[in-house]
Formats: sequence, structure tokens, C-alpha cells
Amino acid sequence: VAVIFELDKTLEELEVSRRKLVVEVKKSDFENTQKLFKSTKGVPKEELEKKQSEYELAKVELRMAEEQLQRRIITSPLSGTIAEISLDVGEACQPLTELAKIVDTRQCIFEADIDLSLGNRSKVDAMVPLEIQSSEGMVKVNGKVIYLASVVDAASGLLKVKAVFDNPQGKIRPGVAGKISLE
Repeated sequence: VAVIFELDKTLEELEVSRRKLVVEVKKSDFENTQKLFKSTKGVPKEELEKKQSEYELAKVELRMAEEQLQRRIITSPLSGTIAEISLDVGEACQPLTELAKIVDTRQCIFEADIDLSLGNRSKVDAMVPLEIQSSEGMVKVNGKVIYLASVVDAASGLLKVKAVFDNPQGKIRPGVAGKISLE
């Protein structure tokens, strides 16, 4: 998991430090009360239980503060390359705002609109030869048909087909032109 953004986290770091101190104080208070209870019975059991509860609560509040701090670090849920950053440095955003687009170029999807007559020449899971534009010219790869529309586009009279192909070295940039051969 790679970090792609870190939001300002000064306040959250300070809160974690503060909560750590509170935990230390509550732990010490509980342990001292526990020692008194065991050795002299000079402390009521209710007081000991109260100190234990305060200590446990302080630990939970520390974990909550640590979680808030972690939420200021934005990581990518998948492997890939940052293709686009949606915001500028210092720009505010709301929860669920798209911050970046991550693209995994190790596997690409070729999309084409084909003549209806060619649609009968292929089916889902069939292997098809593709020629894809790259910086080194046209590259021949094999793709696997993953989608063949069952409905023709009324405006164009064409059928959508999608084929997935491997691109392990990243020689092919997603979005470039290509050709599909359906036989």
C-alpha cells in the first residue's frame, strides 16, 4: 500500500501525543490504586474499578486519536500509477471527493465498435489478435473477449466489443488506438 497524499495532520499528531500522556497518567493512577487495594484494603473496590475503567477508556480514546491520524494519510487501494491528480496543493476537499486517478497498466482493456456482421465471428472468452499503437509502432498482442454487446447501438448500428490483454512492461499506454481482427 503506497501513500499518495498526506493531509495536514498537525492537530491529530498533537491529539495522539496528548492521549498518550493521559493513558500514562491513568495507568499509573490505576496501578497505584491497585497496589493500595491489594496491600492495605484502604481503597474501596468501587474506587479501584473506577480507576480501571478510566484507564481502559483512555486507551480506547488513544486508539481513536491514532485512527483519526491515520485517516489523514491517503493510500491507494490498488497497485498502479497516478494518472491524474484532481486537486491542487492546499485546496480543500469534502469527504468522498475524488483526489486522484490510479491506473494499473499491467492489464488493459481494448474497446471497439464493430459492424454487426462481425459480431457473429466472436464470442465471450474467445482469443482475438490485437494491434495496438505504442511508442515503438504497432504492437501485436492477444486479447480475450470479455464483453460482446447483445444490443446494437441504434445511432451507429455498431456493436461494442471489449477484450482484455496483458501489458506487463507497460509498453502500451491505455487510451491509444488499435485494431482488432475478428475471423
